[in-house]
Formats: sequence, C-alpha cells, structure tokens
Amino acid sequence: MSRPTLLPLALIAAACESYSPAPVDLNQHLRAFEDRSGSIPRFAEQNPGFDVSDGITLAEARAIALVHHPDCRLARRRAGVAHAHHEESGRFADPRLGVYFERILENLPRQWLTATGVTWTLPLTGRLGLQRALAAAELDTATLDARIAEHRTLVALDRAWVNWCIATERDRVSQAFVEQTADLTTIAQKLAAAGQLDRTQARVFELERTSRQNSAGIARDALAVARLQLLRQLGLHPAADVRFVQTATASESLVAERTTPSARRTLLFTGPQVARARRRHAESERSLELEIRKQWPDLGFTPGHAEEDGQPRATIGFTLPLPIFNRNARAIAAARAERELRGETLRVALEQATQDLAIAEQQLQLARARRQRIENELLPLAERQLQDSRTLADRGRLDPLLLLDALRRLFDARLARIDAIAAANLAQVTVDSAFWNLLPAMRTPEVES
Repeated sequence: MSRPTLLPLALIAAACESYSPAPVDLNQHLRAFEDRSGSIPRFAEQNPGFDVSDGITLAEARAIALVHHPDCRLARRRAGVAHAHHEESGRFADPRLGVYFERILENLPRQWLTATGVTWTLPLTGRLGLQRALAAAELDTATLDARIAEHRTLVALDRAWVNWCIATERDRVSQAFVEQTADLTTIAQKLAAAGQLDRTQARVFELERTSRQNSAGIARDALAVARLQLLRQLGLHPAADVRFVQTATASESLVAERTTPSARRTLLFTGPQVARARRRHAESERSLELEIRKQWPDLGFTPGHAEEDGQPRATIGFTLPLPIFNRNARAIAAARAERELRGETLRVALEQATQDLAIAEQQLQLARARRQRIENELLPLAERQLQDSRTLADRGRLDPLLLLDALRRLFDARLARIDAIAAANLAQVTVDSAFWNLLPAMRTPEVES
C-alpha cells in the first residue's frame, strides 16, 4: 500500500482513545456511606457560621442535604453529561478515507490502478453553529433540572423537618399525659382501697393508663420513623450519630414564610414549574431550527492521489447530496410537532401552577383558621375544665371520673392543636414550593470537588 494511504491510517490509530474499565466497589461505598456523618464537621472549616457541635438546625440541614441527597448528586451528574455534550458539540465532521483499486483485464505490464482520497465536509450551511446552540439549550435545561432537584430536596426536607418537629411535640404531650393518668390511677387505687370508690370505677383509670401508654408508644415509634425520614432527606446513613435541634417552638411557624400573597402571582412566571417548561420550549426551537438547516446539504471536498501506469497523479473531487426526495422531512415534522407540544406544555404549566397555588393557599388559610379556633376556644375551655376539677378536689370534693374526663379533653385539645400546627406548616411548605428556594450560602469541599 502506498505511503499516502498508510499515513491517514496511522493518524487514525494515534487519535483514537483507549477504553479502561471503572468498576464500582459497593462495599467500599457502603463504608463511606456509614461514615458520611463524620464529614459534617468539615463544613465549619470553610463556614464559620456552620457549627453542628450543638446539634443540626434546619438551616444547617439544608446545606447538608444539598451536598449529600441522592437526587441532587444525580442531577449534578446529569448536568455534567449535558456539559460534556456541549463542550464537544459543533465539531467538524471527520474526514473519510477512500481507497480504490482497479485491475485492467488486458494483458499489460501494469494491470493495477490505485487511487486514494480523503473527503472533507465543508460546513457551508452553518449547521455546526446550530448544533452548538442546541447543545447550549440542552445544557441550560440540564442545569435548571439540577437546580429544580435541589429545590425539591429542600421542599422535601422542610416537610420532613415539620413532621419530625410535630412527632417530637406529640411524643412530649403523650408522655406527659401518661404521667398524669398514672397519678390519677394511684389516687383511684387508694380511694378504692379505702372504700370511697367502686372497684369498677377504679378499673377505668387503669384501662385509661394502659391505653395511653400504648398511644404514647405509638407516638414514640412515629418519632423514630420521622427521624429516619429526616436522615434520609439529608442523605445520611440511618445509624448516623447526629442530633437535630428545633429552633422554633410549636407556638411559632416551624418553617419561615418566604413569599407574600401580593407577590405570588407574579413570581409564578419564574417559578420552577414554569421555568422548566420554558427551557424545554426554547430547546425545541433550537432543535427545529437545526433540523430545517439539515435539509440543505454540505459540500464534500475530496483531494486525493492516484497512480496509473506507474505515474502518480493528483486528483480532486466534489460530492453534493441533492435534496430532492428526503429533504429531512421526517425529522423536521417531528421537531415541529415537538415544538407545538412544548408550547402547550408551557401554557399548561402556568395553568397548573396557578391552580396548585390557589389550592395550597386555601389549605393554608383553613389550617390557620382551625388552629386559631382551637387555641382561642377549645384549648382554653379544656384547661378551664381541668382547673375547675382540681379546684373541687382541693375543696375535698374529689371526683376522679370528672378529673379524668377533663384530662382526656385537654389531651385531645392539645393533639388537635398539634395537628392544626402540622397542617398549617405543611400547607406553608406547599405554597412556598411553587417558588424558588434560596440556597444557603455555604462552601463545601464535596461541592468544589
């Protein structure tokens, strides 16, 4: 084979990359997952305001979740794939090597003819620039998807935090009521032993104490599950040795309100749901533009070398596809239909965001009103009933059953208040989920690497 033929083959061999496997060691990763909580104090090295020695607050939990939550990590990796596509898009097409052999059937001294040519595609239509524009739009979408994943992670973390705070409060109230019923059971047993209370009536207190102990056990189990859910939202191992600190009391909002009712309708146009649909529509515009441009063919230029009768010759050729039958019609039609779909998706996204916000605001309003009624009406009445029963007992007119009923009503009122607090805070999280979460200004070694 002639040197002009061997040279391109050598260049091809030198330019190609080689494959190397990258196996995943799951055992090693499991050990790292178990030790992940040990890396949390390193946040304090670059963030003086970040201190978990006194427990993890909601603000600190947000920074941890953004680094370790699986959805955030996967979304950043997907954005890395889009970035790789963008970096390598719009390259010139590889030249095509052509080698041709001809044999003369007549009995001649030189019966073989050889020709070598390299075809270069001349991008006269500007297709490469449109490919880069499409890759840039895809990268913008992938970057936004990563931001949405972080936003959804923070929303889920807020819900998990509210559930943990509520489970903590429910456990505290349940344990306190068990102690109170235990005291009443002791008093009832003494009265029954003295003949001042019927044994059947005394047994009511024992049944109540046992029932409330069971309810308190359920509340304690729910608290353990809420803690595991919180650890999951932080991307930490279930056995992680961390302590959470509730900075807001049950009488306050467990999560901060990040928007005002007057600004919400305007913010919907830039919220996560609409923003993603807007990026997808922009991506479909670039895709359609590229497919339309593809119907115009690029020119192929083929310089080469030939040999005939032992005489070397320089050759040159041109190739030009003729857009007569195909004209990239199928891809153009699909891209145009995709653009129509993305446009309708954008309009629907705004409609659904408006409807979801209205539902969430209504739920928030009703939950706040229910909490206000409980705190202003039901809870004071139950506390007054218990106080009156204790006043009668202090005057020597102890009625254990009346006191037990007062305790029950107060306990039920406190649980109803806790449920109303949970509903109001979860509704607040749902309202704010329609708008962007502010990312904590934290710097972490894991993110920088």
